Amino acid sequence: MCISYIIPMEITISNKQYEKLVKLIYLGMWIVESHDSKDNNDFIEIEQLIYSQIKNIPGSQMIQYDEVTKKYYPSIDFDKDDIIADHLDNYDENCFWDELIDRLTKRDMLKKFGLENIHNMSHKEVFENEKEIIAHYESAFEESGVLKLFMKSESENQK
Repeated sequence: MCISYIIPMEITISNKQYEKLVKLIYLGMWIVESHDSKDNNDFIEIEQLIYSQIKNIPGSQMIQYDEVTKKYYPSIDFDKDDIIADHLDNYDENCFWDELIDRLTKRDMLKKFGLENIHNMSHKEVFENEKEIIAHYESAFEESGVLKLFMKSESENQK
């Protein structure tokens, strides 16, 4: 049985702090909803709660209320905010390289040691071996991006 409590809370923030909070919510929701098909109602509830407070900032155009859906949404101008775009671009760029290096490292570890040997290694041994492979890829990609990245044909893989 899950018991939940409502803790009454009041937070006083400036208009500038509210704008930053809205940006944080927007960025967080972008990450949560970008590749996730799960039920995000808990997050959406908080998002709507925060967005609904826009009525307390006269003249702000950051958030708009849609009478049809009865929900608050970031305005078109908000979506064009350079700071938000920079954060999202930076996030995407870093995720791409981190994920690529992580997957290549796992592949190379399996190829070099085999699954059973990896399971028999200490955490320190795994970490040290991965660290060496990661350093190799970080260096290669930092130097030339994806220019050295290519796929071998099936016949080349069998050699």
